[in-house]
Amino acid sequence: MVQEQYKVEILVPPEKVFAHMDDINNVGWHMSAESSMPMMGSSLKLEVIEDKKGVCATYRWKGSVMGITIDIKETVTKWTRNKEKTWQTVEKPKMIVMSDYTNALFADPH
Repeated sequence: MVQEQYKVEILVPPEKVFAHMDDINNVGWHMSAESSMPMMGSSLKLEVIEDKKGVCATYRWKGSVMGITIDIKETVTKWTRNKEKTWQTVEKPKMIVMSDYTNALFADPH
């Protein structure tokens, strides 16, 4: 499995960063923005399946890119307020480049 890790220092309190990143509309804007460059001019529709904060929050991205159907369902598997959020694909995602994945956010005050 390929892993990548990025660390960024943001000069605001960790709880503000976490609140922003915990909102799926902020994290996934590149997939739902109209005529998104990362989506090659297409956009996906976001469906919030389980609208809650924390573990089991579930989202689905659907649409097509260059005529290829995209259908990705994600669910939050680990969540600690203002500190950590992990979410991953569930079921069998239909994506172009990647297979299933796990993303994680860690807000560290140091």
